[in-house]
Amino acid sequence: MGRVKTFRQYLYALGLVVLAISLLPPAGAKAAAEPQYGGVMKIIDVSEGAQPIGAPWEVRGVDSNLMKPAVESLIREDINGGYHPWLATGWKIDQAKNTITLSLRQGVKFHDGTDFNAKATKRCIDQAIEAKQVKGFLSVDVVDDYTVRINVDTYQNNYLNLLAGSPCNPVSPSAFEKKGKEWAMWHPVGTGPFKFVSFDRGSKVTYTRWEGYWQKGRPYLDGIPVSSYQRPDDAAGGNAGGGFGKSASALRQLGRTGRNDEGTRL
Repeated sequence: MGRVKTFRQYLYALGLVVLAISLLPPAGAKAAAEPQYGGVMKIIDVSEGAQPIGAPWEVRGVDSNLMKPAVESLIREDINGGYHPWLATGWKIDQAKNTITLSLRQGVKFHDGTDFNAKATKRCIDQAIEAKQVKGFLSVDVVDDYTVRINVDTYQNNYLNLLAGSPCNPVSPSAFEKKGKEWAMWHPVGTGPFKFVSFDRGSKVTYTRWEGYWQKGRPYLDGIPVSSYQRPDDAAGGNAGGGFGKSASALRQLGRTGRNDEGTRL
């Protein structure tokens, strides 16, 4: 049981870092060649593959990995516990007033063309509050088009961790309004570098490169297919032919140089 748990935790961490590694520039390494476009990265993950990945506030546990290529976080937490701007460009904590004020990135679009803004952010955090996924968050105020204020209970040090987590990841409000809740819950419409294509529940999620990504010129890959297995042994079986080993090798190299085995940045 301990071996299964450890393997599961490893794959969970793998899913969380795939997008972070693929988008960050190489640290301390000089580019030997111009980045190349094309190719796909196959990911094999241990997950149920049965939760509504288009509604981040409804997803719990390892299934949250499945939406990472399309859905981004407000802020990012590194392996050392440090926090960094992402869709939120900054934040101000007022412990006396028990508020966290987020400044949001401008010029970002969801995959359906809807503007990412304060109203969209408020809606998603409101949903997370209602789903009891962000304990201590009380309400959200729209200050202006690109600023939100989160009212919290007595300030806790883990509140930034909650904002970096999946439940607060923004998705397009228009997807719910125009397509309906049932459709939107199973079709993630985020701001990420890859756009949702299909979801074979319990088996596979497919994403393709999105040309409108806010980081111009990214991503380099054409797509990411994510195969999900409920048991580690099944995931290992799915690796027949080098699927997972190839991904793991690419990730190790990305951590050092920002490239995969063929020298292609993601």
